[in-house]
Amino acid sequence: MMEKLFKCEECGKAPKVLIIHHKDFNKDNDDPENLELLCPYCHFKKHLKGKPKNKIDPTGIIIKSDD
Repeated sequence: MMEKLFKCEECGKAPKVLIIHHKDFNKDNDDPENLELLCPYCHFKKHLKGKPKNKIDPTGIIIKSDD
């Protein structure tokens, strides 16, 4: 169990920083079943769903499309 706490639940990497993500995108819903730990890259990917023209560089920075 402790091992899971220090890894991204999406990609399995163990970065220095993890972000608590609300699976239903409702920041008021802090039910433990609604929360997951993600690395910055995976967190941005979740929030960019549906916006395929935007890209993420290897450091997790969003590169917005001009379209």
